[in-house]
Amino acid sequence: MTFRISDTFIDSLAKLRDEERKAVKTTAFDLQTTPVNPGINLHKIRMSAVYSIHRVER
Repeated sequence: MTFRISDTFIDSLAKLRDEERKAVKTTAFDLQTTPVNPGINLHKIRMSAVYSIHRVER
């Protein structure tokens, strides 16, 4: 899986409190390194010809 992070994700990340930001960064890293992690549920929300958007639940 190709993993890309958008500028809007980075902007939104900056608005979170430290504890929330750390949890999001950890989950994003876990998703990159182990996409079939049993603790992460990945849901496809939308797909275009160029990319797809997913939601992650822990």
